[in-house]
Amino acid sequence: MKLWLWFVLGMSVLGISFWLIVITHANPVPVTVFVVTTAVASIGQFWMMYVALRCEKKPWPMFWLAFVPFASL
Repeated sequence: MKLWLWFVLGMSVLGISFWLIVITHANPVPVTVFVVTTAVASIGQFWMMYVALRCEKKPWPMFWLAFVPFASL
């Protein structure tokens, strides 16, 4: 996919997570969903940096994209 499409996808997931926490007023189910998605995003960032440095010819664009929330999705 194009780099900008990953950026849009990551920001969309971040917006949904923010909505779950702010709108639902700490209901246990959305908070659990938020915690799980945040954990997946954190693991995904490290995985994305590793793969970029290991496999890409020009790793830096993908490496810096790892700091966009949920871009590893």
